[in-house]
Amino acid sequence: MSIGIRSVVGTLAASIILAGGGGMASAGEFCVENASEQQMLFVVEPKGGERALKMLQVGEKLCVDDDTATAGTVGVFENEEVLEGCSHLVTADVPEQLVAYSAYDNCAWK
Repeated sequence: MSIGIRSVVGTLAASIILAGGGGMASAGEFCVENASEQQMLFVVEPKGGERALKMLQVGEKLCVDDDTATAGTVGVFENEEVLEGCSHLVTADVPEQLVAYSAYDNCAWK
């Protein structure tokens, strides 16, 4: 990443939508859930859309509503200081879960 995670977190905090409960994402949503065993920094970015970042506790979700994108990326990092993490290509309306974290794109997604 060419810009600091902390500055991105501060800039995009207003665009974050936390979705509660389980189930499928609604139309036009890109969601990721922390199903791992630790708090992590998550990123959701619809293709061509705005990126959202949030530290998620175990069981929390991060969602971004984007009715124009059909694909995007979700990612996870140990914290704001770490540059290496995992990313995963996603489609709209299909929520993703991080099951296990291992740096350098060796994460388990469900």
